[in-house]
Amino acid sequence: MAELHVQPKRKNFWWLWLVLTIIIIAGLIYIYYFVYFEKGKAIGMGTTNDSTYALQHSTDNTGSGVSAHANLWDQTNFNSPDTTFTEVTDKNVTTKSNAHFVIYSLNTRSLFEDGKSDLSNEGKQSLNQIGASINQRFNTSDVRIYAQSNTAHENPLALERGELISDYLVKNSNLDQSRISIYHPGEGTEVPGNKNTVHLVVKR
Repeated sequence: MAELHVQPKRKNFWWLWLVLTIIIIAGLIYIYYFVYFEKGKAIGMGTTNDSTYALQHSTDNTGSGVSAHANLWDQTNFNSPDTTFTEVTDKNVTTKSNAHFVIYSLNTRSLFEDGKSDLSNEGKQSLNQIGASINQRFNTSDVRIYAQSNTAHENPLALERGELISDYLVKNSNLDQSRISIYHPGEGTEVPGNKNTVHLVVKR
């Protein structure tokens, strides 16, 4: 009588290979999309407008240096909380600050001769304290001078005064000219409507 030999059925694991292949493909898609594509959007395509804006505002009409990210000045908050620095004792100087900016403010009547762009002796003393404070606390930070409050039309006297303040700080406080810029109307910054106040804003 013939014997019947039954071979045990070999297990087929083809479906495991299929699942493994799908996982590998999904992993590659994930890496490409979230690591390369999204990163490229954030670094490249996503910053096109900001880069263009910064390039367009990389110099101002006076030739003074302006930060490569000049559009960040638009975020200056002139209503920031009051603050005090021990080295600033001049009664004509007020200071405000937040996490991004420090604002030194002075009255134009104490800074300049009446109706002129010549700095008064009192104004020079105030600027000396401000320059020393900036050098002590923010010796690599950019500084912007806001010598006028009209955000639509340029005031020739205010711009001249802004240039004079910039030159004085460079010559007497050893601030690098490339760190200092002067506000011009039309840049988008909301400046307080007090034409008798000059603001020196330091970007932290």
